[in-house]
Amino acid sequence: MGLCTLIAAHINHFGFMDVETYIDLCLFHPRYGYYTQNAVNPISKQGDFITAPEITSLFGEMLGLFFIHSWHQLACPKKIALIELGPGNGTLMKDILGVMKYFNCIPYVFLKEINPSLKKKQYATLAPLTEFLYWIDDFETLPPMDFTFIVGNEFLDTFPIQQVIKNPCGSFDLRKITLLNNTLVFQPHTHPIVERHPKTKSFMTSLQTYMKYQKSLCLLIDYGDNHPYDTRYGDTLQALHQHQFVCPLYQPGSADITHHVPFDMLETMVRKSGFRHSFIQTQRQFLIDLHIQVRYENAIKKRDSHSALPITQAVERLISPKDMGSLFKVFYFWNHPTLQPAIL
Repeated sequence: MGLCTLIAAHINHFGFMDVETYIDLCLFHPRYGYYTQNAVNPISKQGDFITAPEITSLFGEMLGLFFIHSWHQLACPKKIALIELGPGNGTLMKDILGVMKYFNCIPYVFLKEINPSLKKKQYATLAPLTEFLYWIDDFETLPPMDFTFIVGNEFLDTFPIQQVIKNPCGSFDLRKITLLNNTLVFQPHTHPIVERHPKTKSFMTSLQTYMKYQKSLCLLIDYGDNHPYDTRYGDTLQALHQHQFVCPLYQPGSADITHHVPFDMLETMVRKSGFRHSFIQTQRQFLIDLHIQVRYENAIKKRDSHSALPITQAVERLISPKDMGSLFKVFYFWNHPTLQPAIL
C-alpha cells in the first residue's frame, strides 16, 4: 500500500482531505514520507532543490562571522552550543565550523534532523571536524551552556500549514482535496485562501521556551514575506521535483512541498515573548551588510576570469533581487541582557 492508496482511502472514507493532513502525510509519513524515506537525498543537483550553502561556501562563512562577532562581544565564553535546525547535507554547519575554528571557538554541535539518509551524510561531513557532534529530537534534552547559537536555513517552510477559504460572511471553510476520476484535485472555490501555521507556532513556542532559560541567539533564514499576518491572503503552497515546480498534488511523497514563511507572525511571537530581536530584512541586505562582496573579492583575487565565474554567479544568485536576494528573509532574536548582534 503506497501513499496514494492511503490518501485515496482517507478521501473515500471522509469525503475529502484537508491540506495540512495531506502535507503531513506527504512529508512525514513514517514509511512513505518525503523527509523520512531512507533513500531520499533531495538537496543536490541530482535531487529536487539546492539551498544557499550548496551554492557557495561564502554563505556559511558569512553566518559564521555573524556568530563570531557575538561570541567576541560576549568575551569568548568557552562552553558554546551550535544548533542547526534541518542541517541537510551538513554543508552549512561545515562552513560555519570552519570560521569558528579559525577564531578558536570550538562549539558542541547539535543537529535537529529526522531523515536517516541525511544523518549519515551529516556524520560523514562533520565527524572529521569535531568530536562534539550530537543529534537531538527536542530542546529539552540539551545540557546547560554558557551560550547557544541556533541557525535554521530553509527549515520553517517544511512545517505543514492549514489552508482555509474565507467566506463573504467572515466564516472559514477548510480547503479540500478530493478525487476526480481517481486523480487528486483541489475542490474549486471562488473566495480568498488564508494560510494558518499552527505547527510553526508550536515549534516557535518550544524554541522560545528553551531560549527563555538559556542565553542564546537564533538566526532564521527562509523564503517568505513580511505582510501583516492578520490580513495575509493568498496561496503560497508549492512543490519541487527534480528542480521543477509541480502541482503539490503531484505524486504524493515524491516532491518537496513548501510554502512562504510568514515572518510577521514570527516577529510578533518573539516580541510578545519579550525577546530582543532584529527587524525583518532581505537576504540580500543581510549578506551585503556582512560584507559578502569583500569576501567575494578576496576569493577571486588570484583567479582568472574563467575560474572566478562560478563564484561570481553563486554570489549573484544569493543577493540578486531577481533570485534569492529579495525572496529570502532574515530574522534573528536573542536572550542576553547586553548582547547587541551587529552587522560587521
